[in-house]
Amino acid sequence: MEIRHADSIAMQIIALDGKPNWDFTPLEVKESVDEMMLDHIERERKIIQFYISLIDAADKEGQEQLELVIRGIEAEEEAHLAYAKGLLKKGK
Repeated sequence: MEIRHADSIAMQIIALDGKPNWDFTPLEVKESVDEMMLDHIERERKIIQFYISLIDAADKEGQEQLELVIRGIEAEEEAHLAYAKGLLKKGK
């Protein structure tokens, strides 16, 4: 899913005559599944905040298509966050 999000954003950047930068950081292997889930949850929170800032910037710049794409991605990330939290809670 994350690659699809990156691809959607890259297409928007290209449409705006920009050049996307692909830089993926894999999850670190932790001592336990719970630690990995907590790390994943923190990453989801950070990316949601980043997408919210992109939405604000796109709105200020009048980039309606970009804003629409990012809003959709942000909503999916919110769902990922809720799902990850549920998995962590269920595992305890």
